[in-house]
Amino acid sequence: PREPDDIVAVAALCKEFGVPHVVNNAYGLQCGAICHALNEACRSGRVDFFVQSGDKNFQIPVGGSLVCSPQKGLVEAFAKTYAGRANSATSLDLLITFLQTGVSGLTSWRRERKELNVFFRQLMKKTAGELGLRTVEPPRNKISFIIDLLPLCLDTQRGGQGQARNSGRQTEGGGETKGKGKDAGMISALGSLLFRMRCTGHRVCVPKKANEGSGASGEKKKAASRDSEKEMGEGEGDSLVCPVSQPGCDPGGRSSSFSSPAVAVGAADVKIIDGVPFENFGCHSDEWRFPYMTVACAIGASKESLEIFAERFAEAVRRLTEKKNKK
Repeated sequence: PREPDDIVAVAALCKEFGVPHVVNNAYGLQCGAICHALNEACRSGRVDFFVQSGDKNFQIPVGGSLVCSPQKGLVEAFAKTYAGRANSATSLDLLITFLQTGVSGLTSWRRERKELNVFFRQLMKKTAGELGLRTVEPPRNKISFIIDLLPLCLDTQRGGQGQARNSGRQTEGGGETKGKGKDAGMISALGSLLFRMRCTGHRVCVPKKANEGSGASGEKKKAASRDSEKEMGEGEGDSLVCPVSQPGCDPGGRSSSFSSPAVAVGAADVKIIDGVPFENFGCHSDEWRFPYMTVACAIGASKESLEIFAERFAEAVRRLTEKKNKK
């Protein structure tokens, strides 16, 4: 997952240069910090529309969204472009939800989600650690975070007992960690296995390593990677913010100089949109270095359901690891 854009600064630029501005506010209504930034952007800059998901913020069935604008005239003009051929189920579901929950109910949903978010992050950090994995938390993303899956496709050769830690760094026994590109399929299978175990909402991404290459171009990439790591500085233990220096990743605070191992875990997924190629489409950036799973704590979650998810995630990882070791 990525951190929210500096929407206030973007809105200021749009106002200065007369550029239309549409905000993707999919999860935004359930996060106070995002709502505050959006209000400020509408007040001081230019925001034409902001669109949010009905199911993510109000627990209504998937398929509806709310299109809003700080200008009433824009909303009316947008409404006139609608052909009117869809059914009214979404509007009816939302109306029923508003009547049933009221302002107090909607406010309590946001408060409960905020409390559960802290609980879920701590729970998954503990669960991941017990499996030899780690969580990576963008500091300004208060809804989702990721679990680094790279250790699942690493072989460890070392003198002592134990397993590879810290996603491919040198192990405690002085051994080397070696990657197996053929394990990309196993990593992807984690997502489908969890779905079969009745878990939804997660997403597994298996990018191709960013620093892969040969010749001059490969060396330039590696040099740029080393330079960016030096700029980011040393972090505090394993508490990482972002493994690459990219826009949206705060180079200050708890950031760490993360160095990925030489592991190619999958073929690059390149998609071309309006003539622009996007490598590792669906990932945070073209330069993402390790496979990961995104999880989120959104409105509608309960402590019990999050605990069940953690248990099933651990069971899924154990099943895949056992299957891998049998080969």
